Amino acid sequence: MARIILLDRDELEPDGEGYCQIILAAPLAAVAGDRFVVRSSSPVTTIGGGMIVDPLPAKHKRSAEAVVAEFRILAGGDQAARAAVVMARAGLGGIRESSLVVRTGIRRAELRRLLEGMFSARTAYLVDRDEARVLSGPVYADLLERISGNWRCTQTVSPQGGALPGGAPDDAGDGRRGRAEDLRMASGSSKSAEGLSPRRSMSGWRGIRSTSRGRWGTSGETRRPVSESGLAPPTLKEALERFPDRKKEIASLIRVMTQEGELVRISEDLNFHRDALATLREEYRKLLVRDGKATPASFRELTGLSRKFIIPLMEYFDMTKLTIRAGEQRILRERQDK
Repeated sequence: MARIILLDRDELEPDGEGYCQIILAAPLAAVAGDRFVVRSSSPVTTIGGGMIVDPLPAKHKRSAEAVVAEFRILAGGDQAARAAVVMARAGLGGIRESSLVVRTGIRRAELRRLLEGMFSARTAYLVDRDEARVLSGPVYADLLERISGNWRCTQTVSPQGGALPGGAPDDAGDGRRGRAEDLRMASGSSKSAEGLSPRRSMSGWRGIRSTSRGRWGTSGETRRPVSESGLAPPTLKEALERFPDRKKEIASLIRVMTQEGELVRISEDLNFHRDALATLREEYRKLLVRDGKATPASFRELTGLSRKFIIPLMEYFDMTKLTIRAGEQRILRERQDK
């Protein structure tokens, strides 16, 4: 027994076709591409049939253009387009290769070749090799932009020096799906059409906020502190604690961002956005040229940061050959080389 919900119309006329979702009273084994018939219970008679386009979807809203566009791709699009829609539907949690086979109807060998091409084109990402879990390219790009933006601005400070309020992370869903099945009800043949895959994202990422103020530049001119550029990011532990139900996914995404170069790992627990480090490197160099040396105290004056960040950052610039350590001081390596 099942309940059918039409998604793109209020009524399906005889000889008509449309998209619908069927809510089953009990689970049913099915793979995308399977054909089906629908019979009424009383009297028992065949009233329609069609093709399953996604056996494990979320609950859809009726008359939503984006949902209808997805249905068109799943019903008549090429393999890459269908895989992209299903990966986007899986959201931040990603989807295992085995589930992608079921939800697209693409054979495993063909799917693996397809995914390799998508990885190369960065329209999909492998985020867990052991689980063979993949993530939609648009979902990743949207998440990367949000995390990167907030990582660059983890310290939002008002003109009066007070931290502006920030929200808690929103829940973007964990990729879990109900028992509903997406069906294409039709008495005729499938029609092919193209559409766009929507992007689902995690929003509301917030890092550590601080009211600390610092100085940088020359002649004692007070400017925007370097620390406001994202130099007090959450530690890996703090980042994972913000998403207790998705620690594995967040850790995988941070690893991918590091591999892609968006984040730079400077210690076991600290990752900094590359733009923030590039800005700091230039200002730190100016300080070294002006004063001839740097100490933890002068670095604190430059950045407004605590020792928790100062020591790892100074050691990072030693390692990347900007500075050389001389006791508790640092000097510019290029001057030493001369």
